[in-house]
Amino acid sequence: MLATVATFLFGVLLAFTIDRTRQRLAAVHDFIRRGDANLLTIHQLVEVFPEDRDEIRALIDAQMIAQIDYRLAEFSQSTPTFLALSTRVIALEPRTSQQETAYYHLLQQTNDMSMSRALMEAAVGQSLSRLEWTSLLLLLTTMVTIMITLPRGSIGAAVCAGVLSGTLVALMTLLRKLDRLLWHERASIWEPQARLFRNLG
Repeated sequence: MLATVATFLFGVLLAFTIDRTRQRLAAVHDFIRRGDANLLTIHQLVEVFPEDRDEIRALIDAQMIAQIDYRLAEFSQSTPTFLALSTRVIALEPRTSQQETAYYHLLQQTNDMSMSRALMEAAVGQSLSRLEWTSLLLLLTTMVTIMITLPRGSIGAAVCAGVLSGTLVALMTLLRKLDRLLWHERASIWEPQARLFRNLG
């Protein structure tokens, strides 16, 4: 009876938390891609400002380096470089009609990037609480203890219990990586950003 209740509670809670953390990670990826698109657009639009172009592009490089240097959970550490970039873009003084049009779109891109960053920082802060982790770990400990103590005299049952216990621990490890935004971080986040940085350079 205890094993059935523990299995049911653990399964429901684990499935719910994995789904929630995967949705959170997908949202973070989306915000990062939007920010990259904003940076690329700004890089292109400042072409019509020859006197300010190099300075702003240097600030874009600094922004990308800051984002690459920190993990997703430390995303707020790149805020100073973003503020420097956005302040410099806003300070542009268009003199021609072409620059006026570009300046309007630059302000839009800067505003979009600011909104994406705010949503990104909010998503990053929505990690699992201590209570959620404690509940999961208590249920995991209960289930593993039950599986270890139940098999008696059967090698097959003992092996099965060991495999199930290992699977549960692996799932908890997966959840930990999802919660800390480390799942596929290199392939999904940093490698695309590094390629964009090289292309802009």
